Amino acid sequence: MIVKKINFHTNNILDSFPTPDALIRETQFTDAYRNISGRFDGLFVYTEKGRGSFKKGKRQWNLLPGTAYICCGHEPDVSYFYPSNAKEPWTFWWLTFKGKNAQSMLKDLQNNYGSIYQISQRHPVIMRFNELLEEANENCFITANQGSSMIFELINMLAEVYDRKRDIQNQSQLVLKAKQLILKRLEQGVSCHEVASILGVSREHFSRQFKIEAGISPAEFIIKCKINEACGMLKESTISCKEIAFKLGYENASNFIRTFKKYQKMTPIEFRKKGAIPRF
Repeated sequence: MIVKKINFHTNNILDSFPTPDALIRETQFTDAYRNISGRFDGLFVYTEKGRGSFKKGKRQWNLLPGTAYICCGHEPDVSYFYPSNAKEPWTFWWLTFKGKNAQSMLKDLQNNYGSIYQISQRHPVIMRFNELLEEANENCFITANQGSSMIFELINMLAEVYDRKRDIQNQSQLVLKAKQLILKRLEQGVSCHEVASILGVSREHFSRQFKIEAGISPAEFIIKCKINEACGMLKESTISCKEIAFKLGYENASNFIRTFKKYQKMTPIEFRKKGAIPRF
């Protein structure tokens, strides 16, 4: 069921400029609904409520709220539909557009970034399309510049979303590598500055990102790892507190004992008698 349809009419079309064709919001609630890649150069579909499905070749994705997909016209292995096991109506909007340049940009996005994107409903571009759906008339007259700006803004948004996702994944790898490095070099002595230098980032960026993802500063993580290691040595060996302190890079046994007591609420000797090895 179509809720709102806007037909775009572009004055003085320029052949090299991408041009929007139609913007449509609809709600579907029966598995009889199924569409395939059609007579357009580009298609963008965005789910607002409920759940739909997108299929490309043998792969299938759930189209949940905030999920978008893109495809080019006449892709024989593409379809989107209302899934038979869905429990509520699927509300979504879609934009079709024309132009060989737009199609080539979409193909680049698909080949390099994929067809599926997670985009907040509060993203400025999504909000502008929602405003159009609420305010524009059924027939919307635009200039070639306005039409191309609309399509370029949409495509730039997809590239931005992908770049942000990749940055997050890279940052997660940064923290994972940092933890592995800290554990590996624990008995050799390791500092935040050294870890950041080995990973090729500034100490400030490293410390900030580590705390965002791990919930504690890297310095705090190093201390906890040392205390955990000390607990193991105390339980599994008979070496003295002084030797443990030296192995873990403490300047003297007093500093080690004071730090150990702060985290374990007992001295190393007391822990050796009755403590349990923690798991961080």
